[in-house]
Amino acid sequence: MAVARVIDRDTAIASVIDRGNEWQAWRGARLDGNPSAELPSIPSQDAEGGFVGSSGRVSPGATGEGLCHLAIIDLAESGAVAIAGDWLEEARTPAQAWLDAPDDVPGEISEAAAGRVWATASAACALLVAGRDPGPRALTLVRSEADSEGRFTGGAYPTFAAAAAYWKAEGPQTETAEWALRWAREWADDWWGPW
Repeated sequence: MAVARVIDRDTAIASVIDRGNEWQAWRGARLDGNPSAELPSIPSQDAEGGFVGSSGRVSPGATGEGLCHLAIIDLAESGAVAIAGDWLEEARTPAQAWLDAPDDVPGEISEAAAGRVWATASAACALLVAGRDPGPRALTLVRSEADSEGRFTGGAYPTFAAAAAYWKAEGPQTETAEWALRWAREWADDWWGPW
């Protein structure tokens, strides 16, 4: 019988503050109620605002994901989010979408279009989170990549990003977001992959 371990919050935070890198220590201090005045540089974010993807290149999908993570930890008003949003707006293609290479798409993928769907859904969601307009073309392009079960081309991560983008753009009851989240709840295979 496995014994459940209980993590002592104060000990865990003290350990992160003591042994973590600059970003981890800042986050630990913030969780402990003692944030330093200045946000340190964020790992994986370059000086121009983009975040590095799994391929080692700056990626619109990774930038969208990074911006959303910063918003979740209440840093939506930070300079890091502002420059990430600026970078995303500059990285938009003439078709008003974003592109990533297949090796920058998290999870298990089998479709060539996965990079476009992941990057566009993630970037559109991030811009919406930052209070910016990704434009209707981006959401229309992503919507065309949904199947009848709610899955978006590229699998779990593009599907989650698309669900979040439509939730932010059209509200929590939007049919596209509902179908995507339903697919995520009901899918039984190991779609996460090594991520």
